[in-house]
Amino acid sequence: MFSLLRPLLWALKLAEFLKVLGDKTRMDILRLLCCRPSYGKEIAASLGLTTATVSRHLDQLKASLDSVKAKLRRARQALQEAATALARRAEGPL
Repeated sequence: MFSLLRPLLWALKLAEFLKVLGDKTRMDILRLLCCRPSYGKEIAASLGLTTATVSRHLDQLKASLDSVKAKLRRARQALQEAATALARRAEGPL
């Protein structure tokens, strides 16, 4: 049963991440940051926002990115464990 839930949980996390990216203000912030590093105050001035609003959006982007990075770490670890198990099997008796 757990193996059936794993893809569903992954899909929910992906949907959550895409929802974070779906916000126009966050996309505007990312467009600015893709061009050059900027301070929150610079971003706020460029977009006509308060620094508090920019800070909140940056926190949401960071949290979403951290969640994706954690998922990728777990996936990499699972792949390494599977590769190790396969290698052990290949070395065993035929």
